[in-house]
Amino acid sequence: MVKLRYLRKVLKRGREQKIMSQKPLQRQQFTFYSSYFSAVENLPQCHKLEALQGIIRYALFGQEPELRGPALSVFKAIRPNLDSGRGKAEYRMRKLASESAEPRSRSSHCPDQEEG
Repeated sequence: MVKLRYLRKVLKRGREQKIMSQKPLQRQQFTFYSSYFSAVENLPQCHKLEALQGIIRYALFGQEPELRGPALSVFKAIRPNLDSGRGKAEYRMRKLASESAEPRSRSSHCPDQEEG
């Protein structure tokens, strides 16, 4: 019994380390708040596309954008929220991975059988 618990702990740690050591999480989606739109909307026309592409590439792929001027200022203001969202997504992925790897406990009570 003790060895089994130990092995489970070792396997769980190994999975967590593997997940943590992987390249940055490539996300399929992220939350684009209306405040992001407002910040980008106030940029001069020539910087809007650059700022939007930088935000999206950073949020989805973790690629640091090469921005200048007003687009960089907007990105720096938004970046803490993007980092927070990425951290939450990575936490959820680790949690799902550990939950799916843990064996499910078997219930001693079967709903089909009557207690008597």
